[in-house]
Amino acid sequence: MNDDEWIDDGVEDEPVYPYDAFDKRDYRKVLSEEPDRIVYPGYSDSYFQASKYLMKGIVEGELDARAYGTATTFLFRHYIELSVKELVLSARSIKSDGTNAEEIKKIKWEHFLKKLWNEFCDAAPHRIGEKFWRQIDKEYITGLIEEFDDKDRKSMAFRYDDQQKYNTDFRELYENLDHIHDVLNKLSAYLVDRYLKNLDGNWNLALSYLDVPDFD
Repeated sequence: MNDDEWIDDGVEDEPVYPYDAFDKRDYRKVLSEEPDRIVYPGYSDSYFQASKYLMKGIVEGELDARAYGTATTFLFRHYIELSVKELVLSARSIKSDGTNAEEIKKIKWEHFLKKLWNEFCDAAPHRIGEKFWRQIDKEYITGLIEEFDDKDRKSMAFRYDDQQKYNTDFRELYENLDHIHDVLNKLSAYLVDRYLKNLDGNWNLALSYLDVPDFD
């Protein structure tokens, strides 16, 4: 009998190897639509929390950067990208005269951090109080975005193996992670607050929730 011939002897075969790959399972769907689900603070914060969790493990020696570093950096970069896109949309929702826009132009499907950040920085002074804009640490975010845009402009360097060329200083990044998050959150809160105050003059939740002083 040839090796590739098969005889059905009615006896269920034992797994050839004692590994999960040979354990036959029924597939059950894992994705579902939730049209009424409210996501807060948003998609960007999910990426932030995931990257922070992994980064903490790497910095504290519980996770190996060689195994988790690429994914951690990708998640962080994507958090920055989504946060800046949220800021751009928030800025577009308010016109330069301070009133709300009737229509909000959508953002193109692209990953250029510096281009997005520059658009926001050009628009923000006309939509954010001058004192607030002057005092918030936008300069640190600018430096962060310029580095990532220079090294990973198209969001490919930490996405595909043949593009990965850089190592991340996770300790330096982790020490400033909450500061980055706070700056971006407060910029977002200010714009949301301005937009909602235009709708309802008694609105006061967004800024108070994030402990942001009302500079106006």
